[in-house]
Amino acid sequence: MVAIFTQLFSVVLVVAVLVIIISLAHKSQARVWRLLGWFACVLALTLVMVEAYGWYRRGDWQIKTAYQFWSDINRSTLLWLGNHVPQVIWMPIDYVLHFPAWLVLIFGGLMLLAFDHRQLQKTKTGEKPPTLRKRLKDWLHKLQKEEEEEA
Repeated sequence: MVAIFTQLFSVVLVVAVLVIIISLAHKSQARVWRLLGWFACVLALTLVMVEAYGWYRRGDWQIKTAYQFWSDINRSTLLWLGNHVPQVIWMPIDYVLHFPAWLVLIFGGLMLLAFDHRQLQKTKTGEKPPTLRKRLKDWLHKLQKEEEEEA
């Protein structure tokens, strides 16, 4: 069963990377923060499911810290940061890395989503949102154009 979760995690990771690459290639770069935020939230949920399955199999809940999770992914960057980043900056990062990985990821994901939402609101300041009637009319007009082009 752990192999299924590992494969699921791998698939989620590959899909997320592909979506991020496609989004970066797209003209609207501001939406990348939203994709990264959702990716972090899905990754956090996956980690909770893996921990829950481990609890089901072993009978005790073993929490993986963000430090352990980062170390599993790429230990060399973690060691490099610990050696090259000034202590004033590294100490708070090290403190946060001892929280559960899913908690750090969900918080980071929500912060990225909030940042993206704020950026979107700044670009649309002063504009009134279109009415439902206008949105439906535009949507139907677009569908009609697509049908005419196909014919």
